[in-house]
Amino acid sequence: MMLTQSEADTLFAMPKKPKSNGSYAFPHTGSKLVVEFLSFDGREYF
Repeated sequence: MMLTQSEADTLFAMPKKPKSNGSYAFPHTGSKLVVEFLSFDGREYF
């Protein structure tokens, strides 16, 4: 499903919080760090 530009702008502007309260370490070169976020109301996952 494709988002309209307006829907994408709304999601981008939405306040978010980390899904967990853990700490994160930057990965080594060539690796990636994935942090899950969700909207404050818990309805949207990022």
